[in-house]
Amino acid sequence: MLLLSEDTLETERSLMKRLLFALVLAGCAPNMPQEPEQQKDEGEQPETGAIDVSMELTLKDLEPGDEVTSPLRFSGSASGLWYSEGDFPVRIVDGQGNVIAESYASSQSNWMTEEQVPFEGDITFNVAEPTEATLIFQEDDPSGMNVPAEHPVAVVLVPSGE
Repeated sequence: MLLLSEDTLETERSLMKRLLFALVLAGCAPNMPQEPEQQKDEGEQPETGAIDVSMELTLKDLEPGDEVTSPLRFSGSASGLWYSEGDFPVRIVDGQGNVIAESYASSQSNWMTEEQVPFEGDITFNVAEPTEATLIFQEDDPSGMNVPAEHPVAVVLVPSGE
């Protein structure tokens, strides 16, 4: 039978506590950006600021600065990675970030792909006067493990009667 001294046991306990603390912190750390992949050729520099086309979203008939009335109908296409169960969230926020309205964009074909998938949707809002706002299309990530991609579009909300 192996007997350890009290000092050795205390050192082991202290080491185990530090290891456990480090593991807990690692599990709680926010998502960190991945390092760019190393190029195979040593002479090539990794690209910086490259757009991830797999997360691209395009809109039809809606441009930044457009004046829009309720209900606002929208359509476009987004990577299948944006969808969860065929939908992804859309919201309108004012200049202070307050949510004015929320809705969903719905896929119009098979969304279980990384390819572009058409979507449609509408969002209803109520304003008393023209209001500068941002329409935000957001990748749906039900896991909550990643910071979801967003596609903001500046618009001017116009009361329906004008």
